[in-house]
Amino acid sequence: MDDFFVFSDSPQDVSKLRVELERCFKVRDLGLAHECLGMRLKRDAGGGVVSLDQELYCLKVLEKFGMSEYLPISTPMDPGLQLKRTEACSRDYPY
Repeated sequence: MDDFFVFSDSPQDVSKLRVELERCFKVRDLGLAHECLGMRLKRDAGGGVVSLDQELYCLKVLEKFGMSEYLPISTPMDPGLQLKRTEACSRDYPY
């Protein structure tokens, strides 16, 4: 079997599920998840909130295309720029 997540607001229900699974399968607890499918998982245990973000995935994409050293800016183009349709792109992009 593959990895899976259990979400519940009841620790007793999680324990019951684990006992039932252990009766039928070899189970190994990997602890709290920190990343899943390229998304980072963050927890606020006191507030009972789980947050997801894709910062790690975005950083990997930037690295893949050789853009990890680029600095962010608020607007990448002149806000007043009027774009015109052309037949061909004038630059060669790796993607």
